[in-house]
Parts: sequence; structure tokens; C-alpha cells
Amino acid sequence: SKLSPPTEKEGPFVACVASPKGGLVYALREDKRVYCFKLSSAELLTVTPVTEAEPTTVLLHPHKNLLGTIATDHRVVLWKSRKHRRRK
Repeated sequence: SKLSPPTEKEGPFVACVASPKGGLVYALREDKRVYCFKLSSAELLTVTPVTEAEPTTVLLHPHKNLLGTIATDHRVVLWKSRKHRRRK
């Protein structure tokens, strides 16, 4: 799957952040999921549900494998991100 315009169900992207080396983009949609894309090909690598409340922000730590989101309920959720490998 590749980066595509939002469907009515998914909603628009509300925030995104590129990885420190620029290989990946993490994009947050109104559907309360973070989409991870390979920047060079726009290939969708993962989709992760993130929160019950309306999400507002997605962020990455610049030196560690740490991904975070912030939602309208003021909740900050952190995940240790992992290296993405191609699926066979």
C-alpha cells in the first residue's frame, strides 16, 4: 500500500514527523492511527492505533527509538519504535 488521499472513514492527516535520518515518515490521521511510510517510495510499513481521544500531535525523540502521541484528553502515549523490515 502507498500514501494516498484520505477516505471519508480515515480522515485527513493532522500531524507528521520524519525520522532523524529521513528514511521514514510517521503520519497521524483523524482515525486515531499512526501510519509509518518509507519516504523514498511512499510504501506503507505499519498502521498503529494510538488513542481513544482525538489525536493532535505525533513526535519522535531525535536520538532514541521513541515515538509519542498527544491527544485532546492531554494524554501523552509513548512507544519504543522498532526497526522496520520488509514483509516477505
